Amino acid sequence: MLVGGIFAALAAGAAVWLALDQRPPEWDHAMHLESVVLCAQNMARGDLSAILERSTFYPPLASCAAALAYWLAPSDVAAAQAVILAFLGLGMACIYVIARRFAGRDGGVIAALLFGSAPFVVYSSLRFQLDLPLASIVAVTLVLLLRVECFSLTGRSIALGDALGSACSRNRRSLSRCCRPLRSWLLRSAAGAGSGISALPR
Repeated sequence: MLVGGIFAALAAGAAVWLALDQRPPEWDHAMHLESVVLCAQNMARGDLSAILERSTFYPPLASCAAALAYWLAPSDVAAAQAVILAFLGLGMACIYVIARRFAGRDGGVIAALLFGSAPFVVYSSLRFQLDLPLASIVAVTLVLLLRVECFSLTGRSIALGDALGSACSRNRRSLSRCCRPLRSWLLRSAAGAGSGISALPR
């Protein structure tokens, strides 16, 4: 409940700021908003190849998610902002889950607050940039990584693979953000498997 209230306050602040800020988007922000509109047009025509060809550097997950919202509210800014705030909420929820495991409920709330109110996150939540979706999907991946029980649970392990694939489809650099914890979990998994084998009766 506390994390939801914090997110609601941050989302309301972002909405007020965007309502008052009448400056047109610039540079990358404008380019990403254009990609939302183009992706919506390509999806309406069923032109998947055009989406993939245009996404050689910026994979299309965030843009096409905003394009789906654009169908409901034909405003590129409103659609893009709704998607960015959804990723903000997802990231805060995942950070809470991760921190709660190691620092308890209060630690989880503080971690979610620090993430959501971090200057760069606030900056990113006011613009359709790809950094906040990346951070949120990496957080989802880490949550799943904590729950696979050394890859002994098949369903959760498959979900982890799906999350890693989604992270790469958001930004190809995202896998590097997960490499260190993934390496630790692989080593722990191997150690657990080794101890289990050594404990078998001979």
